[in-house]
Amino acid sequence: MEMTLQLTIDCSDPQKMVTFWAEALGYVPEPPPGGHATWRAYWASMGVPEAELPAGAGDIPESIIDPAGRGPRVWFQQVPEPKVAKNRWHFDLKVGGGRDVPLDVRTQRVKATVERLVKAGATMLRILVPPCCGLRMSRTWGSTPPLCRTPRATNSTSSEGRCDAGHSHSFTAATSTVAS
Repeated sequence: MEMTLQLTIDCSDPQKMVTFWAEALGYVPEPPPGGHATWRAYWASMGVPEAELPAGAGDIPESIIDPAGRGPRVWFQQVPEPKVAKNRWHFDLKVGGGRDVPLDVRTQRVKATVERLVKAGATMLRILVPPCCGLRMSRTWGSTPPLCRTPRATNSTSSEGRCDAGHSHSFTAATSTVAS
């Protein structure tokens, strides 16, 4: 049986999410299929009643895709209710190149990614010690998943984890890390 994976994220503003996460993940907004001008037009052609579509839904892409076709499709589904609890998952952005890459090169790659994501709207909260393990970042606007690279960390709120170098760190669900 063939299976594809789609990550669906409930949020209040899909367009903001598409813009930020396309930049963060190196993805692109997903164009509507079959030559339709918008996703809304595509859904209408499939018989989806107008009454089932929220105002503005599908006028601008609400999903992103990996242009290389390797990663999953990410759909930012607009929901009316606000975020009320902590995030229980995160993205791991592995940008350093791994332990075979010299530490100074990994560090520079992480810093370059952090600069790019800060320009896109993320906030650098603090540098983890030692710096080989990453930088803690946050991006918030309603229902927002954090971007994260926490090697061998447990992903529960206020938990302890250990990076690949064996250093102990505390993690909270509302913050994120980008690392080598």
